Amino acid sequence: MAIFSFKHYLLFLFLIFTTTNASDVPIFLRQNCTTNETFTSNTTFQVNLRTLLSSLSSNATRNTEFRNATVSGGSPSDTVYGLFLCRGDVPPQLCQQCVLNATQRLGNQNTDSCKFAKSAIIWYDECLVRYSNRDFFSTVDTRPRMRLRNTANISHTKSFLRLLYTTLNETADEAANSKGAKLYATKQANISGFQTLHCLTQCTPDLSPQDCRRCLSGVIEDLSWCCPGSQGGRVLYPSCNFRYELYPFYRMDSPAPQGILSPTNSTTEKGEAGKRGISSEIGTVTFVSIAVTGLWWVFVNVGTLNFTIQTPSLWVCTDITVYPDPNAKTEYYKHKIGKTIDELQIFLQTNITKMPHSNYLAILSVFFFLFSSLFFSTKATPIYSSHVCTHSTINQTNTIFQTNLDLLLSSLSSKATQATQFYKTTIASETSNAVKGLFLCRGDTLAAACHDCITAAAADLKRRCPVEKEAIIWYDLCMVRYSNQNLNNIVPGVDMSDSKNVTSINLDRFNELLAGLLNSLATKAKNSADKKFATGVVNLTSSVTLYGLVQCTPELSFFDCNMCFSSAIASVPNCCDGKRGARVLLPGCNIRYEVYPFYNSSNTLAPPVVKPRPSGRSGVEVILTFVIPIVAAMVLFTFGICSVMRKQAKSVIELWKETEVVLVIIVFVSRIRQKTDHAAASDGLTGRLGNW
Repeated sequence: MAIFSFKHYLLFLFLIFTTTNASDVPIFLRQNCTTNETFTSNTTFQVNLRTLLSSLSSNATRNTEFRNATVSGGSPSDTVYGLFLCRGDVPPQLCQQCVLNATQRLGNQNTDSCKFAKSAIIWYDECLVRYSNRDFFSTVDTRPRMRLRNTANISHTKSFLRLLYTTLNETADEAANSKGAKLYATKQANISGFQTLHCLTQCTPDLSPQDCRRCLSGVIEDLSWCCPGSQGGRVLYPSCNFRYELYPFYRMDSPAPQGILSPTNSTTEKGEAGKRGISSEIGTVTFVSIAVTGLWWVFVNVGTLNFTIQTPSLWVCTDITVYPDPNAKTEYYKHKIGKTIDELQIFLQTNITKMPHSNYLAILSVFFFLFSSLFFSTKATPIYSSHVCTHSTINQTNTIFQTNLDLLLSSLSSKATQATQFYKTTIASETSNAVKGLFLCRGDTLAAACHDCITAAAADLKRRCPVEKEAIIWYDLCMVRYSNQNLNNIVPGVDMSDSKNVTSINLDRFNELLAGLLNSLATKAKNSADKKFATGVVNLTSSVTLYGLVQCTPELSFFDCNMCFSSAIASVPNCCDGKRGARVLLPGCNIRYEVYPFYNSSNTLAPPVVKPRPSGRSGVEVILTFVIPIVAAMVLFTFGICSVMRKQAKSVIELWKETEVVLVIIVFVSRIRQKTDHAAASDGLTGRLGNW
């Protein structure tokens, strides 16, 4: 897969990614103050200002989203007017914390940039607080103003702007005419199956409906000043504001509507891969037609199977083409296998029943491939995907933070040995050198593979980001992250996509099915109580199946998980439009889809059950007693065939033209693996047999 950075898409997201817990920190945006009117220290105005800010802060504790207040002085010049407004969807606790932080910041006259200003306003993502020496209540104020924009651009700008202006104005109408105490409204509009437009407008409740609509009309007109062609943006006036994004940045009473189309013939958690098998009983004969190139010797030049070597006994498969009939080369099955033996096993289990049962060419190398993983306890190397190092670096003289970071990474690695799929911790909390970290293993990962992945990722992260205070690394089966800041903030993510496009189905139809699959999986995952993980499939054609996987970090709330999934899914058209496979990796969630089964739906993360080994011969030994002689004979037969073929000075193509090699593989592997896995777990032999 090709890897593309999309920092431009996620750079803006850190401003909005908050959680609903009491420990949430409101996100500061900006403040503005007058410089032409100031007061001096220890004056009546300063005393009145402190009284006002204290009053606003205390009133925010009473589940009040809006409040204005006045503190009068001995003369009109000493009177102070002020208000606070929380965003319409913000929970009371977060509103209270936001107003408290804002009033404290405004009241800090010693260090603040608005030192001794008689008029000031401060914006947080969740609230605004302002004060002035003039009466501004029930007045439309359009200055000072602030803009923020998402740096990622939208495709199809003209049609998007038409939809945006229409939706914003409809939202403004609803806000101005709302029947409740707050002049607030949100609205959504479908752009495509991947992308939904989310809009929000709000006025201070002291405005009349007419003044609110007039204010919102003005702020919407500033759209061209703020963010022409951007995927998201906002304009903030003292009296009103709007915002739009392609993800749900506000809380909703009910879940957001899903994509345009729901997938058909889909499954979640337990897909079709677990239902199809090579054989159901030991002794069943299965004929496999797979053309192989790149192994020790090539038997038939029909298709391609590319290999690389990780260990002397472990091959890694990346691409396979299957021709059911050597005389009809135009009809074939081509599948992307993946990178591990387990993925090849999943492929064979899932797709063997789809292949016609005539003119099969069985290549013994496939059996040797599975044989290697069966009789050699070779562990697959964890596969690196990507990483991000932030620009915040460690002071080279600060050995305390470096020591704490080493302790954190060691703690994460050791915790992964306990069959834990997700873990979050802090070293030296409540100190200036605190470091927070977490790991997450993919929901279908076995305990041993999870441990290996976390151990490799933690060491690799330290090597790739040696001096950073915040970093994240993704492997195929896990993610490790650390920071000296709040882990709820989003750092830039990455996307990865297949270099080839989908050709077996119309692109519009493919996008509809893909969007429906990802959205339905996101709904299932974010509503789950434990893993926040889901997999599923949808049939693209009679012979091509699309496989999907989504996962959130388990500590995220429904709101945050939904926002993260929406962000990831919305980025698919920009990064991976029409690609046969892709993934979007964010710190809080990830999504992936392929046209081959890349996950194991039967795997669950659980520690091995260790029992005393009974006397006598175990089930594993009995099975291997019969299997080993058969395997040995077939391996010897293979080497004999290969030796003869090496002596022939013929090209692979001519060999195919003149020779039809038909080999019969007695495929016991699927049921043998099931029975020996069970027996090994019962006998405490899991570690010796390995994960085969």
